[in-house]
Amino acid sequence: MSQLVALSDGPSARKVLVMTDIHIRSEGQKIIQLDPLEKFEMALCHALALHKDADCLILTGDLAHSGKVIEYQRLNNALQLARNAGVAVHLMIGNHDNRENFLQVFRDTPVTSSGHIQQVVDIGSTHRFILLDTLDGPPFSHDKNWGILCPERITWLTEQLDHAERDEKAVIVLLHHPPFELGTPGMDLIRLQNGNELMDILVQYKSVQQIICGHIHRTISGNIRGKAFAIFKSPCHQLPLDLKSTDCSLSTPEPGAYGILLLKSDSIVVHTEDFELADIGKDFSCKDAIPEWQINTDNIN
Repeated sequence: MSQLVALSDGPSARKVLVMTDIHIRSEGQKIIQLDPLEKFEMALCHALALHKDADCLILTGDLAHSGKVIEYQRLNNALQLARNAGVAVHLMIGNHDNRENFLQVFRDTPVTSSGHIQQVVDIGSTHRFILLDTLDGPPFSHDKNWGILCPERITWLTEQLDHAERDEKAVIVLLHHPPFELGTPGMDLIRLQNGNELMDILVQYKSVQQIICGHIHRTISGNIRGKAFAIFKSPCHQLPLDLKSTDCSLSTPEPGAYGILLLKSDSIVVHTEDFELADIGKDFSCKDAIPEWQINTDNIN
């Protein structure tokens, strides 16, 4: 007979929250009848209620919908919930963002010597997060929905990868635009334009164990050239699964979500939470999910 496997009594996992494609708009403006700020605050309240022990929250770009200062101000106000809970916040930008307007509001965000919003975040003694800026600009333009890593950003990345290799860190690389095709033609057209160049670099480093992207508004995971990747849904609107259309504006009001990374010295586990379907405090136990032979049995042998 089978036996239950005992749970490990080792150290608990470090926890990192990830949200992407927030798309905050000016007051009263919506996306397919959804209020992005309301959805983000719902996600944030849900995450903080269940994961107040998280080391940090990372937002992986498209923080604003139109790159306006007022949109970043509204986001900054909402993020006070995380700060008050003692959860550090790290911000990245995407194609809907405006780097200059963003920095007017988030003045303390780390910036590289070339003026890009890139930084390194260590979680514990084992994991290093490298956050990249894939916005194509300046100049800022709503016509540039694809991403790019210019030579200055690539040089900075390789330097950080060398440091991480030397420091024996497990590396998680985060960027807004996926550097590879995902089978969704409309979004594949506006992926990272020099994605092959990036992947050629990443595969040279054994320390790179996980890639996290945004941009797509769908839950997707897989493996590219030996590197694991994960993409999360937006708290707001999602991309319907259409493997034929070249329209990158496809949107559907599927439930919003956020990601949770659980980090141990020898593992990275990626979860996604559809927060609108997971009521806090609800008892989800269900006898219908238990085999009949197990019901009313005191022990499982």
